[in-house]
Amino acid sequence: MTIFRYTPCALALASCSMAAWAEAPPVELETVVVVANKQRESVERTAASVSAADAGQIEDWQATTLQPVLRAMPNVELGGGQRADGLVPTIRGASGASITLLLDGARQNDLQSPAMKSPLYADPYFLRQVEVLRGAASALYGTGGNGGVLALTTLSARDLLTDGHSVGGGVRLGHASADGANRVNARVYGGNDRVDALLAVGRHSWGKIRQARGTYIDPNDGDADTGLLKLGVQPVSQARLELSHQFYNSDNLAPNNPQVGVYRKVTDTASIPYLQPTHIRQHNTVLKGHWEPEDPATGLQAEASVYRSELDSRLDAFGTDPRYQNAPIANRQRTVTTTDGAHFHLARAWGAHRLSVGGDHYRDALDSASGTATLAVNPVNPAGIREGTGLYGQAQWALAPRWTFTSIVRHDRFQARQQQGSVAARSASRLSPKATLAWASDDGWLLYGSYGEGFRAPAVNELYQRSTFGTFTWFLPNTDLRPEVDRTAELGAKFLRRDLWSAGDRLSVRAAVFDSRVRDLITSVNLGNIPGQTACAATGLGCRYQYQNMPHARRQGAEVELAYRQGLWQYQAGYGRVRVTDPDAGQNLFAPPDKLVFQVQRQWPAHNLSVSWNSTLVAAQDRDSTVLRRRNGYSLHDVFVSRTFADDRYRVDVGITNLFDKAWVAYQSGNAYANTFQEGRSFKVAFHATF
Repeated sequence: MTIFRYTPCALALASCSMAAWAEAPPVELETVVVVANKQRESVERTAASVSAADAGQIEDWQATTLQPVLRAMPNVELGGGQRADGLVPTIRGASGASITLLLDGARQNDLQSPAMKSPLYADPYFLRQVEVLRGAASALYGTGGNGGVLALTTLSARDLLTDGHSVGGGVRLGHASADGANRVNARVYGGNDRVDALLAVGRHSWGKIRQARGTYIDPNDGDADTGLLKLGVQPVSQARLELSHQFYNSDNLAPNNPQVGVYRKVTDTASIPYLQPTHIRQHNTVLKGHWEPEDPATGLQAEASVYRSELDSRLDAFGTDPRYQNAPIANRQRTVTTTDGAHFHLARAWGAHRLSVGGDHYRDALDSASGTATLAVNPVNPAGIREGTGLYGQAQWALAPRWTFTSIVRHDRFQARQQQGSVAARSASRLSPKATLAWASDDGWLLYGSYGEGFRAPAVNELYQRSTFGTFTWFLPNTDLRPEVDRTAELGAKFLRRDLWSAGDRLSVRAAVFDSRVRDLITSVNLGNIPGQTACAATGLGCRYQYQNMPHARRQGAEVELAYRQGLWQYQAGYGRVRVTDPDAGQNLFAPPDKLVFQVQRQWPAHNLSVSWNSTLVAAQDRDSTVLRRRNGYSLHDVFVSRTFADDRYRVDVGITNLFDKAWVAYQSGNAYANTFQEGRSFKVAFHATF
């Protein structure tokens, strides 16, 4: 069986000569991350499996969602179909409420339809960096950290202002042929040593999605407005206050389950999602303060924040449209999730040692209503509250010149309850430890071993959902759900060396292997046909579902990342493998297939020109015990060209994604019916002007 397929074009480009060129190579900057230990550190010297992408990579790939950015990272996915409304992140086979999502430090808790609808909307134009921490992370981040953490950080005026300038701005225009998407973004910013401000806005529209060989996902007619306002005040050199507000408002005509490619027509009698106008409103407001001592080696570092995140999803009634011959639906629905939270973190260094303490609290409120003429309580997602509080302590000890030991202990307590009804509240507490032993050499090696535990509290909808009407899907409650606990052991190695094979070159290698033992895995269980239906086993529709605890599960795998720069050439590659099993039943659970990615980039500074090639090679997923989720392997290849003009004030990007128009279906969702051919070849062009 062929696992990966290489094309002659990809191999030819990857093996191009690295002969010396007369042009000067670009300036190299180290990638700095915060997500692993809540402190700034080089990704190469972080004793954890961490990946990061910056604004430059997002622009190079003309990313309109986070999907291409995360797809380039081993054991990380953003899948669930081609629509933004259905994109759900996955880390090491864990998704939904089993991973922690942060936007400028604010939790984006997934309460509405875990693994079915997107819990996070972010305009890539606003982002400074995307960080992914793999593995159990509850010792620092609390509930939801079983698979890892996805942390997004937005830009500020200080990130964009160049030396000697106090104001600036930019405009970006983009178009993609596959869905007819048009994008307009603009931003203005300014500041001085004490005050700075950034205002960024966007307007995006899209249409039906062209699949390979000329078929379409239709309809998919929509538009979105986005915005970011960030204000910063620095009263003294050591302190900074920052207030930000971000919004994403979209309107789209699509199936009410955004992960599917079909909808119910007037002639259909089968259980198929209806076509409905969908309205998404996501707002995030964050106020944070930071204190950095004049001498980081001895002073106290402090950080605190308060935030509110709100996700409002609405489905409208829709009659039969002659263009689509869709079945009419009179039912309307609105679901609102609001998360209010706060956190603090204090750290003090004594020479090479470092001690930290911190804590956080969040309150999730789920409000849902549905009906025809008037809206009433929605039994599928009944209104409820979930609260969580955690405190942690962290100690980092330099045991010897090359050895470091880091330990973290955190205590969490959560409670969930319905806002109405007589069902008893559900509560539990958990102590989550993590320990890491690392050895660093003077010649670029870092070796580490870690053990950490994750804690994942049940969500309101998982406990209380109840829907026993209709023939599409029934949802049954389970108020006896227990928290999910993950115990992960990890071994890792990192290597960084400059001037290895030639003057000025740079090689970076990062690798990790892991073994996670999960107790009481919270998973959606298919209980079989709805009474009177017979198609559940064949289609995944017309079924009864209930969230249950699986006594034991196991995640095992590895990831490798490699980057090499020599002169004006840059090569990057990554490989990820994960297996998730139920050892008691001998079954293979949801686990993304093996993935190999590589990128090659060549720059011509004298011509202000850059050319990039990206390849993604995905193996067949033919192990899943849920046969309907199995998918064939595929390979995708993209090419991008960018050029700047007038001292880099203007930039033009052109690109082709899915260059060979491959017909492919992604295995990126736990839902068996998310079986839709993805986007075909797409021609992209963008223009960016700065002033």
